Formats: sequence, structure tokens, C-alpha cells
Amino acid sequence: MNTSRRPTSIRDIAKAAGVSVATVSRALSGDDKSLLVTQQTREKIAKACKKLNYYPNIHATRLFFAKSNTIAFVVPMDHSMPYLADPNLSKTLAGTAQVAGQHGQQLVLMQIDDAFVSSKQYLTVLRNRSVDGMIIWGACDNDRTLVSEITKERWPLVLANGNFVNQPHAPSVLVDNHGGATLLARRMIELGHRRIAFIITDSHFRAAEERLRGFKEVCQQARAKLMVVEADGDPHDSAAALTREILSRDDRPTAVAAMNDVMALGVMAGARQLGLRVPEDVSVTGGDDIFPLNFPRLTTFCAPMAEIGSQSMQKLLERIAPDPEGSMETEDTILPVTLVEGQTLSWNMAKDK
Repeated sequence: MNTSRRPTSIRDIAKAAGVSVATVSRALSGDDKSLLVTQQTREKIAKACKKLNYYPNIHATRLFFAKSNTIAFVVPMDHSMPYLADPNLSKTLAGTAQVAGQHGQQLVLMQIDDAFVSSKQYLTVLRNRSVDGMIIWGACDNDRTLVSEITKERWPLVLANGNFVNQPHAPSVLVDNHGGATLLARRMIELGHRRIAFIITDSHFRAAEERLRGFKEVCQQARAKLMVVEADGDPHDSAAALTREILSRDDRPTAVAAMNDVMALGVMAGARQLGLRVPEDVSVTGGDDIFPLNFPRLTTFCAPMAEIGSQSMQKLLERIAPDPEGSMETEDTILPVTLVEGQTLSWNMAKDK
């Protein structure tokens, strides 16, 4: 080991590894020249670097070892809602970060825009080994090029809580949105509701489609009337405005199902503005369970968002360093949800049911 006060140089590394200075320089260059060095020689140089406590710059290290121990959590910006303010996103990030830390991985959050995608900078980030793989949150149809370009080059990729299913080389981890909506709709029917309104937003998203499908199927089986209205703009305020409109009708629904909890709070606000009580005059349900401390406790379903994150990270790590003796899971994962019996759904007491 170098015991002098002189900093370790690449000459010391070359001598310890038994290779030329030029080979060490090439291996630690931080550009494509490093790829010309054989794997066996790389390993010898790596051992020498470790023995002599020599640390090349981070960019060189990433190319030299062909990994960065860094994962990108990608959030596309071209969506109608401010994703970074989404409680579901924060829960997913928490689950992702926990598994990343357990495996010595750094997690970086990337909020990307159209310019980033059109310039294909995401491929540059992967090609120069700035990150070892990506988890894309909430990818929708607008992100199809982003997903296809990454999978085309076989970079490790997992899709979390998005629109894509059955994607070659890019497994998805999803919430059972259809199952959650079915639980709520069946509970409404059990409690005697036969005139139900469903307030939806972002109907082009898979989550919205699946939740609406669940309500439609249950209401059709029960021969219940389902009124579907679509909100536009701020989820809370638009839901409140629509609620005031539909609850002012003579044949108003006895129960209103909001696509998510934020909209459900808007529904409750709209009902209060009309002097109606929840659930005595109108029942309300949501979806996701992001406001467990709200009073009255919202009847909703709990989506396991932290598990979305942890399983997404686990799948990605398996793709980055697959077990040679095991099989790498490539199928999508749909996580079950649970019904939350709150205080906003009760028996239909209307005379005309």
C-alpha cells in the first residue's frame, strides 16, 4: 500500500495491477475508450484502486464499473395534475426509497418535460451510465415514445401506476382499480342505493377507465341507474361544482362516487353548500385512502401505494442484475386493495329508491 504522503497516481495503480499506465488511463478515462479494456483487466485495475484507496472521478467510475448504483424515478410533466403534490406519489417514493436504501442504491427524482423527451436525453442518461435503470410513474399514452425507445435498447425499466400493460421488457406494477371500484359499488347496492352518480376525471387514464368499469358492471347487474359526469379543471373545485348541479335535480342521486379522495372532498363541500348532510341526505365515496384523518372518515378503498414503490424497485433491481440461476419476473403485478368503511356511506333512506 502507498504509505507516503504523495497522493496515489495512476502510475501506482498501473504498477500494482501489472499493466501499463496507458491501459489504466484508458480504463479510467470516463469515455467510450474505457470500454476497449477487457473485463479481466478492469477487475485487476479495480482491485488495485481499492487496495491503494484510489477513487477516479464519478463519471469515469460509472463507465469503468458499468454501473452507477443510481436509480431514476421519472415523473412526466405533461399531465393535467401537479404530480409532485400528489400524496400517492409521495407514498410510492417512500416505498421505492426504502428498498433502494436496503440495496445500496441512490434514488434520484426526475421530472421531465416534452423538450427532455423530444431530445431523447433520457437515452443519454442511460447510455452514459448516469443511472442504471428507470422507474416511470404514471406513464400515459403521451409517453409511448419514451417507453418504447428505452425498451428498444433493453435498458432496465419498470412502469409504476401507469397506463401500460403487457409491455415487452417493461413490467408494470399497478393498483387493482377495477376491484376497488367494485367493492364500493357493491356496498352502495347493499345499502339500498339505486340512483348513483360517478364523477370522473382524466378519463383517458387507465385508473379512471378501470374504476368506471367497476361501477358500470355492478350497477348493470343490480339494474341501478348510473349517472356519469366528467370533471374538468381543479379536481376538488370542479367536483364541488358538479355536485351542486346534480344534487339540485328532482331525481338526484342518493349516492355520489368520486373517482378519488380529493374529488370526494369536493363532493362533500358541494353537498354542504346545498344544505345537504353527508351521509344522511347523500352518501359519498372516494378512492385511494389518502386522507385517513379526515372527519367524517371517508368511505373509500385503500390503494397500497408504498407497495407499488417497493415492488417496482424490486423488479427493477432484478432486471439490472438478474439472478443467473433464477428466472426474472416479466409479468405485470396488480396489487389488491381493501375497502375502508368510513362514515360517508349509509343506508338509502329516500322514500323513492
